[in-house]
Amino acid sequence: MRYSQEEMVAGTDCERIRVTLVHTGTLPDTLMGQNWVLARTSDLDGVAIDGMRAGAANDFVKPGDGRVLAATELIGGGESTSVTFDPSDLSPDEDYSYFCTFPATWVFMQGRFILR
Repeated sequence: MRYSQEEMVAGTDCERIRVTLVHTGTLPDTLMGQNWVLARTSDLDGVAIDGMRAGAANDFVKPGDGRVLAATELIGGGESTSVTFDPSDLSPDEDYSYFCTFPATWVFMQGRFILR
């Protein structure tokens, strides 16, 4: 299980960025949920671990976590969700990663987000 794109690139001139996640699997979110979370690459491990601790009731994202720059809700197979965020909060000089915080998936379900 992986995202279909290992890298996403957005321009610094974008006013908003919208990411749509489509879960192509068949299992419900309780067994194999997926989400899309954006953070600085240096924060990835901490965000993922704290997200797992936050649990399913919080879509595996720690409430109020300032390290999370954007996040979708948790979805199950056959579902889709989107998140829209302002790229002016990001810097082209930073390294960003997107990843799934469902338990044990963030290790292999991640990609690089580039702002140019």
